[in-house]
Amino acid sequence: MKADVLAAVASLIDRRLEEAATALRLAEEASKDNTKSSAGDKYETTREMMQQQIDNNRKLLFEAGRQKTFLQQLPAAGSDKVRNGSLVETDQGWFFIGVSGGTLQVSGKAVTAISQASPLGKVLADQQAGAQVSFNGRHFRILQVI
Repeated sequence: MKADVLAAVASLIDRRLEEAATALRLAEEASKDNTKSSAGDKYETTREMMQQQIDNNRKLLFEAGRQKTFLQQLPAAGSDKVRNGSLVETDQGWFFIGVSGGTLQVSGKAVTAISQASPLGKVLADQQAGAQVSFNGRHFRILQVI
């Protein structure tokens, strides 16, 4: 199941890369097509908004690329402790520790992809099967770490 989770997260990141690259390309094209109107302030405001959109899309593209690289560098071998790359089954559901990606359906199970730097990721970090942790008033019992 872990290989399926990794593939699903990689696919999610690839979609993010494609979407960010497309949005960046479209924003850059729109910026080039924008012609100066007689209303100077309106033109400057529009240009600034387009530049902000381009900058935001560059950041999204950079972040998705960083996540892809991070995912590729996760250790293939499992661990008995929760760390980056771990697939964790709890009595509250499945969690993939590595990159934030929301909840994915993998092999008929809902798996929530979270960063180890997230609040829940920090609580789960370094725990082993059998451990019990609390987060936001919810109690989690770790059933297995893959």
